[in-house]
Amino acid sequence: MLIASFSHRLYLERIGQVEHRLTEVQKDVAAEYLIPLAELDKSIKMRAHVAGVLRELRLNNINNKHESESKGAHENHEVSGVFGVYFPMQDSYCLILMSLVKLCVDQLVQRVMDFFFFYFL
Repeated sequence: MLIASFSHRLYLERIGQVEHRLTEVQKDVAAEYLIPLAELDKSIKMRAHVAGVLRELRLNNINNKHESESKGAHENHEVSGVFGVYFPMQDSYCLILMSLVKLCVDQLVQRVMDFFFFYFL
């Protein structure tokens, strides 16, 4: 009988401890609960910040790719418009060089035509 009474008192004491810890957790005052929760919140905030920065960088990368493709297409269109033939140029220096060559050829043709009209007509 003494052992049963002792066992029952031990059981009641343990139930009291569990209920006390449960109320601490429910009231957000349990240290063994708050410290891991704070670390988890910090980790979540850090991950959210990193994800936001990564998203911005990816959007910036996509915008840069779009801008470079648009610029390259525009330059290719200008080169094909100058010569009437499609040249896959992707460098602005090539575009400048092609424009300079066209200008020199146009000037040479004009000089030849002036010479022809001056001496032969």
